Amino acid sequence: PKSLATELRLDKYPLNVLIVDDIKPYKERKVAILNGAHTALVPVAFQAGLDTVGEAMNDAEICAFVEKAIYEEIIPVLDLPRDELESFASAVTGRFRNPYIKHQLLSIALNGMTKFRTRILPQLLAGQKAKGTLPARLTFALAALIAFYRGERNGETYPVQDDAHWLERYQQLWSQHRDRVIGTQELVAIVLAEKDHWEQDLTQVPGLVEQVANDLDAILEKGMREAVRPLC
Repeated sequence: PKSLATELRLDKYPLNVLIVDDIKPYKERKVAILNGAHTALVPVAFQAGLDTVGEAMNDAEICAFVEKAIYEEIIPVLDLPRDELESFASAVTGRFRNPYIKHQLLSIALNGMTKFRTRILPQLLAGQKAKGTLPARLTFALAALIAFYRGERNGETYPVQDDAHWLERYQQLWSQHRDRVIGTQELVAIVLAEKDHWEQDLTQVPGLVEQVANDLDAILEKGMREAVRPLC
């Protein structure tokens, strides 16, 4: 409880410590902003030709994409004062820019499907519910994630690490897509209908299948750089 701060006289010391009655909003802040930004950034930045978080944050367009996702789409749906959230976000993006930390994007990409469900999906759905429209960058990040599971960048393959179900599922879906057995919208609908993973049927979210499919088509046809540019 907050009274503990008085009892321990923590205000007498220059400590970066918060004494709060409920820790839940702060845990949600960390997951949504720090972890969520990573998860939104990785498939976009990697498919744009970058390899580390530092490279991504020093790229004007990719940095703008992730910062707008944080400040315009994540922070507005979190339950803490905006100034506190913006201060935390500033510290997070500052850490991302640290030139001495070589954080490989592919290492963060591990288990990307579960990370998206826990770190980004709550804010995506909350934003859609609050405004009646889908948050454009978080929705694009989902399309980028689906594209990431092709396992190919500029004609070269890269390792994708996730549970066997998703690796096998995406291998099948992308093979069918290449052979024109299924179209982009059908591929997206199959992924979003996986109730066991998403804990709900995301095809029922108004406009989500269509928007993710449009974004995914843009990525496939134009390349990541050109596709993401309008959101930067």
